[in-house]
This record gives sequence, C-alpha cells and structure tokens, in this order.
Amino acid sequence: MHCTLPGAAPEGEIAMTEQAVPDLLGDRYGAPIGPTRRRLLVTLVAVLGVLGLAVATWIGIGLARDPVQWTDVGYHVQGSDQVDVTFDVFMAPGTRAQCTLHALNSQFAEVGVRTVMIEPATTRGQRLTESVATAERAVTGVVNTCARVDKGTG
Repeated sequence: MHCTLPGAAPEGEIAMTEQAVPDLLGDRYGAPIGPTRRRLLVTLVAVLGVLGLAVATWIGIGLARDPVQWTDVGYHVQGSDQVDVTFDVFMAPGTRAQCTLHALNSQFAEVGVRTVMIEPATTRGQRLTESVATAERAVTGVVNTCARVDKGTG
C-alpha cells in the first residue's frame, strides 16, 4: 500500500526536487568538503596554531630575558654641535646599565655618539635626558642599545 500526503507532489517530482537542491547549493557555495580534505584542513589549522604559539612564546621569553629595555621619548636639537636625547630605561631596581646614544643627520649618517652609564635606581623605570656632541647639525637623536653592566665593570 502506498500513502501520500494531501497536496504532496508525486514521487517522481520529489526526486527531481531533492536532486535539484544540492545542485543549486553546489553551484552557489561549491562542492562540499570531503572527509579527507576536512582532516587535512583541521590538521593544517592545528599546525599553524602550534607554530603561532611557539613564535609567541619565543618572543615572550626573549623579551623577558632582556634585563634592560628602553624607549625613545624625544630629542631636542640644541644647535649644530649638540642634540639632547630623552629616553626611558626599564630594568630591575639596583641594576646598572650602559646605553649608546646616536645623533643622525638628514641622510641618517651618524654625526655624534655617546655612551652613558645608567646608575642603579630604586624603581624599575627612569626617564633620562643626555646630551650628544655632534660634528654637524643633527636632525634626530636616538638610543641605539642598552645593556646591563655587571658590578665592578664599566
């Protein structure tokens, strides 16, 4: 015995409709992803996630291992023979550091350099302004490097 719902299409039309819907969706959105391709995609995303986490950890450890960090704050050209460089230094209280300051001209050539000793402080950060003598007019002054100095050196 065969039963159909009132208003339902005959069996042949239903089969055509069911066949036509996937074709329309496939045309619009592309073919569905097979299980092998899906596994490959999930594996690729997982590998990229692990690599991203590894890079972030490596960068974090590198920053944590650097005992002295600095930030350029600004500079003030005092004339053709001097530039004042203002910078923040961050290091553990009681740490001594040595920073190298560079004065640059408009072609980014070094026209002055000075190494300054940063004495221990009771706080982690300190703002300093140091003068750099120049051979010609500088257009900027920056901190090139800062490094911790062991006790008894420098």
